[in-house]
Amino acid sequence: MEIGLLSSAMSSVVNMDVEAFNLSSPYWKLKAYKKGEFFNEYHSVCKNLGFIIKGVFRIYRADEDTSEEKNLLFFSNGQFVASYTSFFSQKPCNYYTASVDASLILYIHIDNLHKLYKESHQWERFGRYIAETAFHQLMANTEGFLFKTAEERYM
Repeated sequence: MEIGLLSSAMSSVVNMDVEAFNLSSPYWKLKAYKKGEFFNEYHSVCKNLGFIIKGVFRIYRADEDTSEEKNLLFFSNGQFVASYTSFFSQKPCNYYTASVDASLILYIHIDNLHKLYKESHQWERFGRYIAETAFHQLMANTEGFLFKTAEERYM
């Protein structure tokens, strides 16, 4: 059932056919997260891309002196989640990525994604989609901080 949701999402976002999607079948893993459990921790390298079946995740940073948490991005059902800067660069992350509530995801390791990029143009297109989506989310977030009040950002 979960893999069917992912397959439908891939078909919708990059017009991926079943044959191309099936190349990835051995690589996807299912994981349940408890509230507050980390998808990726501060100063670790993000090695996985997740597809949220159910739940919400957030990327945030905690101030070392005050422990105040500042949210950067939220992800929910049907979205792909990663600590994108770390995921793309394969360098340690400056943020936490954690579940906001009990969540269920399918995830794939970056090495397996790279194999798929080499095997299929449709998977290359998916990689481009992920990069473009990450860029759009980060730009919208940056513009929100520059031009909107806190209340306007979360409406």
